[in-house]
Amino acid sequence: MKKCIILFAVLFLFTSCISKNAWINSNIDGNLLKECPSVKDDFYQAVNYERLKNEQLSSYVISNATNLNKIIENQMLEIFTKEKSEDKDEQLLIDLYNMYLDDSKRNADGIKPILPAIQKIQSIKSLDEFKTSFNDDEIKSFFPISVDLRFNNAIYCVPLFTVDTFFSSNAQQLLEFYEKMFVKVGFDKTEAKRLLQQAFEFEQQYSVNLIENSLGNSLLIASKSYNNIPLKELVEGWGVPSLIHYVFDFPTRFEKFNSLYVEENLEVIKTLCILKLIANFSNCLDKDAEQNKIDFNNQIYGISLVVNRETLAINFLKNNFSDLFGKVWCKNYFSDEIKKDVEKLINEILEEYKKEINSWDWMKTGSKYNLTEFLNKMKVFVGYYDFFDYSDYKISENLYNSVFGMHIYIKQIEAKKCYKNFDADKWLMAPYEYNAYYNDINNSMNILAGYIYGNGYNPDMSIEEKYAAVGVAIAHEISHCFSISTASGSIIHKLSLQDHNALDERITKIADYYSTFEILDGINCNGTFCKGEIGADVFAMQVILEIVKNIPNFDYRLFFESYAENNFYKATEQFIKYLHENDSHPPYNLRVNITVQQFDEFYKTFNIKRKDGMYLKEKERIEF
Repeated sequence: MKKCIILFAVLFLFTSCISKNAWINSNIDGNLLKECPSVKDDFYQAVNYERLKNEQLSSYVISNATNLNKIIENQMLEIFTKEKSEDKDEQLLIDLYNMYLDDSKRNADGIKPILPAIQKIQSIKSLDEFKTSFNDDEIKSFFPISVDLRFNNAIYCVPLFTVDTFFSSNAQQLLEFYEKMFVKVGFDKTEAKRLLQQAFEFEQQYSVNLIENSLGNSLLIASKSYNNIPLKELVEGWGVPSLIHYVFDFPTRFEKFNSLYVEENLEVIKTLCILKLIANFSNCLDKDAEQNKIDFNNQIYGISLVVNRETLAINFLKNNFSDLFGKVWCKNYFSDEIKKDVEKLINEILEEYKKEINSWDWMKTGSKYNLTEFLNKMKVFVGYYDFFDYSDYKISENLYNSVFGMHIYIKQIEAKKCYKNFDADKWLMAPYEYNAYYNDINNSMNILAGYIYGNGYNPDMSIEEKYAAVGVAIAHEISHCFSISTASGSIIHKLSLQDHNALDERITKIADYYSTFEILDGINCNGTFCKGEIGADVFAMQVILEIVKNIPNFDYRLFFESYAENNFYKATEQFIKYLHENDSHPPYNLRVNITVQQFDEFYKTFNIKRKDGMYLKEKERIEF
């Protein structure tokens, strides 16, 4: 009898130990328990169970972001169906919308619009000729280095992947897509295969895995470090004079590309230019070219998706005329009252962060001071930015030239600003996107109108819903100034080595815990890859919970459940795999469950005990 009792106790302990690691990835379509679990065992799945079970995928993913896209689509269709608008920006967008939908004109034009650019690239006979060709808009636009005129007296340079990356599990599908497009624009099939294989091998030499890239630093380096690449000529071709420095992302890739930028690689460098051209503009051609891209996306994301022409048109405008699209949408649908309310919320969260930092007994006084001063200087941007003036832009004779013309138009505006005090606060995303971000270059917190709108934020919401809908996201982005251990230009460089290590140790602890969870068959979450986002999630929840302690009768249940609901996510298994390989954010079920696991308020609210799947031993929780 005693042996049985001992055996039972062992089994009980074993079951208790593994329960916390037994959450299935309920973000995957159809990957649910047969019955709704208790909030005590799988909080994320329990809160979102009915929605995960019943909402059908019409694309490869459903989330608050995709729901927002549908709302925006319906709103903008009301504008696009107008015969005429008195607003010049609206009318310009209406004309572009109708141009996209003019299938007969696009099919008649076929591939003709893109051929002059391909011929120009093919006609280049030497690397020296590249240097002298950067006065040509098409040549410089498709050179395999991106030039972003974002900073005062500086240029942001990025060595490019052709589309996503040749290093993902979708490499073969990517090559097949390009082969179809190369043949379509006039290359012999055998020649297309040869050129693409050559490009594939070249990129393997100078590129590194996306995961490694995301963990690297951006460095401030003198342009002479890359004297083989015609950076000076490229930058001057964009009309930017006398730059003091360049900002390079992924410097190891620049070093490698610099060594490979030699005459014998001329052909493959030209192929990379053509690849970039096709990647950016294939959907500007006829319907066949556009369908090739749709088929490729359906294949890698694991769904057979038939998209109506109106949706395609709106997505096209968002991707190619993002500033103009955002300008029209914000003008019609985003409230300045909400903007002011969110600004107030951000300032409240910033003040709480300062208190929290001063309470950390593991950080020295000097580092606390530096971090607090960094927060004092943080810029706050809400909703939208100062939009461009499009009064001088003219639509061209076809869709390709209209899109390319807008690309050049915006670059020219930015280049002109570089002669003055260029706005270093240029936003990195369009205002209608469902997103928020911290910009470590200018130390700014940016929350987009789309994110605020997409979470249904309004001044009349309950305080619990406000903090869950937007407050946690704000706190998450603010924390990125210190939660990303490899961030360039951030407070990390103002911390002592000891404090930096103490911070990194705390984030690493929870990141390692993430890595114990299987998210796909035989594949665990990569906590190291997701470390910066993981740390930001936990710091954000900590600071919000400190704020709400002072709110009488705060409904913690409503807050936590709203938090889980706002993180709803459902996708195909193929898309989840794609995210695992390319996205530094961990799966949403883990983001919710593991984050709330760290805090006493969650345990008290839902009466979580040792036997429950949501229980995590106190010594295993992150300590602040």
